[in-house]
Amino acid sequence: SPPPIIESLIQDGKVKTYGAYEDKGNRESKKRKRKAKREAREAEELAQELGLGAGGSSLEAAILARKQSREAGFDSFLNNLEAKYAKPAKKPKKHKRKAR
Repeated sequence: SPPPIIESLIQDGKVKTYGAYEDKGNRESKKRKRKAKREAREAEELAQELGLGAGGSSLEAAILARKQSREAGFDSFLNNLEAKYAKPAKKPKKHKRKAR
């Protein structure tokens, strides 16, 4: 909607109104609605591609699955680093008994 200052000046007759100004609000409103519909349609398509259903539980399931896959990847990363750089644990030496 137009700023209240401009509207008050038009109502007081200090500023002349133009057709483009009056029509502007309606055009912008239609443009916003078209854009919102387009974005909603794109979001639905992406949700179908990702295998998300209409409910929030499927989104929750997708987030949990992603979290678990990241954790598994991180665990394997740490295991690889450990195998590469960690020194093997030393086995305690067995003491030989002295013959008496």
